[in-house]
Parts: sequence; C-alpha cells; structure tokens
Amino acid sequence: MTATNTLDDAPLSAFHKRLAFSASGGPFLDGYVLSIIGVAMVHLSTEWGLTTAAQGVVGISSMLGIFVGASWVAVSPTCSVEESRIR
Repeated sequence: MTATNTLDDAPLSAFHKRLAFSASGGPFLDGYVLSIIGVAMVHLSTEWGLTTAAQGVVGISSMLGIFVGASWVAVSPTCSVEESRIR
C-alpha cells in the first residue's frame, strides 16, 4: 500500500471538514473584494472624475493587495513552524 492510497482511504474527520471550510474562504473573499471594487469604481469614477489611468491604479492596487496578503499569510505559518523546530 502506497502513501497516496493511505491518504485517499483515510476516513473523513472533523479536521478535514474544518480544513476544507477554511481553505475555501480565501477565493470567496477575493471574489467579494474584487466585485465590491468593481461596483464602487462605477460610482467613484463619475463622482471623483477619475481618468482611465486612475481607475486602473485603483483596480490594480486591490489586486496587488490580494497578492501581497496571500503571500504573507502563506509564508507566516511556515516561518513559525520552522522557528519551533529550531528551538
């Protein structure tokens, strides 16, 4: 029996359900944030008189924030685990 078969045949536990629920939250929140920025952009561009370049900066800043935030969250648990191994 290989390691892959062992993992595939493992019974579904509360940990697995909690892990699946937690992992699905990231894409949901990313979609929510981007849709809110898109809806707000329609009103902000006319209200504030934003140019196309300014609209692009606002749009890309939200994408950049998602990228940086996801990178930071992905690295932070790894660092804490490695620190605990060193001690």
